[in-house]
Amino acid sequence: MTLATASPLELEAIFHGLEHELKHFIALLEQEQRLLGQRQPQTSALDEIRQAKLANAGRLEALETRRRDWLAQSGLSNDPLELQTALAGQPQLAQTWWQLVTLTRRAQARNRLSGDLIRQRMALHSRILDSLHERAPGHYGADGRPGAAPARLNVSA
Repeated sequence: MTLATASPLELEAIFHGLEHELKHFIALLEQEQRLLGQRQPQTSALDEIRQAKLANAGRLEALETRRRDWLAQSGLSNDPLELQTALAGQPQLAQTWWQLVTLTRRAQARNRLSGDLIRQRMALHSRILDSLHERAPGHYGADGRPGAAPARLNVSA
């Protein structure tokens, strides 16, 4: 199949699905970042967002597979510039494609920021645990659980 005989309506549907899911993914990342910025974020809310992101990623992957299949059937590679050139005769699809590229870059940047915030939180908690362990040797084990009580001086004898 060539681009001339490929269904632009199918590609348009794929593009609109990708656009919807990318916007939803970005919104989830923004919610996650607001929670991670709180002093004591609710773990249940973070877990809900994690589950929603996993479901969203599955839908994005399915749409991306459909897009790659459409490209292969049209005789095109996965090169964004090649697709832009091929869509020159379809200005609305070409514009939607570049909107998708922009949304994808925004999602990647947001995802990196979430990863940085999570790493910062983990480092803070690690420092707190290290500090507790150093201040009270023998009180906390490496797993964070109380260790054996230190020997006490028996003054009643």
